[in-house]
Amino acid sequence: MQNLFKIEGEEDFLEGLRLINSNEQWSVRRAFGYFCLAADKGHTEAIFQVGYWSLFCPSQILQNSSRAFECFKISAESGLLIAKCYLAECYFMGIGVQKDEKVAVELLEDSFKLGCSRAAYLLAHIYQYGFGSIEANLDKAKEYNNYARQANLPIAEIQYISLIMQRTS
Repeated sequence: MQNLFKIEGEEDFLEGLRLINSNEQWSVRRAFGYFCLAADKGHTEAIFQVGYWSLFCPSQILQNSSRAFECFKISAESGLLIAKCYLAECYFMGIGVQKDEKVAVELLEDSFKLGCSRAAYLLAHIYQYGFGSIEANLDKAKEYNNYARQANLPIAEIQYISLIMQRTS
């Protein structure tokens, strides 16, 4: 019987994950190779991993912010929610693309509406301090932080304390 749920590149992707989580020497470089193989076959999560490791690379992988942006864009367009958050960060920081805070906020708000708790945390941070053309708005920051805390993001608790302290000063 044929497996109807087989995803092209899945075996390479899983081997990459196994290596990332192993204690083998040079495992990150080898894992990256497997992620690239799976990405070439159109595996969405592998495309994201190639982008992630291209941006936040250890010493074993050459950093490539243009490749990271393209990978985040492809995997976000394919529906990978976390990729949309990283794509937004690229737009905020001008990583591999021209800086555009408004596009970044739109991407994060879309991700938030789809249930991404990381987007809630990032939006809370943006509205807490303001960022580029985005003005600070403590009420919005608190609202987004509430969602991030409900999702049990540990960093959101620290953010909440910071929001309280900011309101009293």
